[in-house]
Order: sequence, then C-alpha cells, then structure tokens
Amino acid sequence: MKFWLYRRTTPEEVSMKLKVTRKTDKTDMNYRYYARYYFRYYVKYPSKIPKDLPKKGVDNIMKARMYDWINKNRSPAQVFNELGFTGTFESARGKPYYEYFERYFKKWRDLQIRLSKPPPKLQINLEKTSHEVMMTRLENWLRSTYTPAQVFKELGFTGSFASARGKPNYEYFELYSKMWSALQTRLSRPPPKLQKTTHEAMMERLEKWLRSTYTPAQVFKELGFTGTFASARGKPNYEYFELYSKMWRVLQSRLSQDI
Repeated sequence: MKFWLYRRTTPEEVSMKLKVTRKTDKTDMNYRYYARYYFRYYVKYPSKIPKDLPKKGVDNIMKARMYDWINKNRSPAQVFNELGFTGTFESARGKPYYEYFERYFKKWRDLQIRLSKPPPKLQINLEKTSHEVMMTRLENWLRSTYTPAQVFKELGFTGSFASARGKPNYEYFELYSKMWSALQTRLSRPPPKLQKTTHEAMMERLEKWLRSTYTPAQVFKELGFTGTFASARGKPNYEYFELYSKMWRVLQSRLSQDI
C-alpha cells in the first residue's frame, strides 16, 4: 500500500490490480483492502478528491487530515494554506472546505487552552510536602544528568561548596552529590554481557568470520599475522587460526556434499 501511495497509484488502478469486481461486497478481502487504500489515497492527495464524492466520505477524509495536522502541531495559518486558501481568513468564508478550516481552528484553540494549564500531575506535586518536592527535583536533575555544580546553582547557592554549608536546602545538595557519585560508579562498570573471557570473544569472531565466508588467508591477516602460515606457528592466537582452518574445511566439505 505504501508503495502505491508513493507512486500516486489511483484507487481505480488499485481496484484493477486487486481484481475487485463488486464494490459492495464488504466481506471480500480485496475490496476491504481497496477501501482502505481509497481512504488513505485521498487523505494524502486531497486535491484528487472527486467532486461528486458524498459529503460523508469527504467528512471522514478531512477528519483524518485534521487529526494529522493536530499531531504535527500545524498552526491555523498553515492549515489555511494547505487547504488552498489565500488572503485573509475572513475572505475565504463560504468557500468549499472552509467549514473544515473553522473546525480545525476551534480544535487548535481548545488544545492551546489545555496546554496552557498546569498538568494535573504538577498540581498534585504542589500539595506534597517540601521534602517530597525536593526529592522529585533531585530525581529529575539526575535523569537530566545535571552535575553537582549545576544543582548547586539550581538550589540558589553561590561561591564554593563549603561556603554554603549550613544554609537551607544544603542537605539536598549533599544528598544529590552522593546520588551522582553512585550513578557514575554504576555507569563506569561494563555491562555484564560485555564481561566475556578472551576465549569466548575469539570464538565469536571465528563464528562471525565463518558466517561471512572468510577464507583462512583472510582470517590469517585479521589476526595480525604476516608472512607464511608456518612462520606464524607458536605466536599468540595462532591456535585460533588453526581452529578456524579446521572449521573452514568442515564447512567446505558439507557444502560440496550438498551440491
């Protein structure tokens, strides 16, 4: 469907491709697929909407467009232009599709009013105790990776850390410093899945090379060896080269049997 939309394939052409014979049989899967495409096509290309399309069909298409505009935070002026209008809002009154512009304008205005109000969660936070509010602030700063120096300023302190000792809220600065240190310690540790033995890491490399059909000669170079195979004997990791050579021979033997 996306490919057809990208190619601007018309609903009529899609109907032929899907071999839809009756456009009244809603149980036919091909018809249902065609119906979805019909709707999406005119949402994406509104200039192609047939003039004889029933009002209900136009309403459904325009509702989908308004939903998309709201999600993309389109301003009324942008929607005015997208609907093909020019001049002032008032000058377009009475023209086709102007009613949809008015509907969008009302939705957009209502949304701005809702967004201007503090969310319920913040209103609840204001009712919390001073300690709970401060703990929430510390957690937010930690998620935003604020350094202790930044939090020091956020708390309204100036000068050195020591000069603020004993002032109101200084204990929260000390607590944040401990939380910050603990976080840095955890972040400095390599994830458990990365703590592999050298042997496990080398075996993973061998398997990866085998999947990529590297020849023994290529693996020889990947392991940092130069010269002949024999000249590298006894050097670190040479045993993995020998192991890879065996794995390679086994794979080639299996492949030759499958032919």
